Amino acid sequence: MSSIFQFLAFLSSFSIVLFGSHAFLYLAVRHFFDLGDTARRIAMFTLAFLSVSFFLASTVAHAYDNILTRGFYYLSAVWLGVLTNAFFIFAILWIIEKLLVSAHVSVSLAAVGWV
Repeated sequence: MSSIFQFLAFLSSFSIVLFGSHAFLYLAVRHFFDLGDTARRIAMFTLAFLSVSFFLASTVAHAYDNILTRGFYYLSAVWLGVLTNAFFIFAILWIIEKLLVSAHVSVSLAAVGWV
């Protein structure tokens, strides 16, 4: 029984990190880019789907082994790599923004986001 609890603890921890990083990415995109209401909704629903895509792809690829499920799994794994890079890039951008604000330097957030 303890292995089941260990697996559930790992799965819970992994889920919290995944959902949290996707939420951070959504907040960073909203902060640095001037998005309209429709673009915000699209970003929110896309990131919500992408946050569960790896679990979904892993489950489906385990149950059915074909080219479509392997492709879905590959794309979701690539997304995790993109997410990792985007997470660190936006974290660095937020630090740069805070340093510029504390130095009283006026910079457009959209310009910082695009850089």
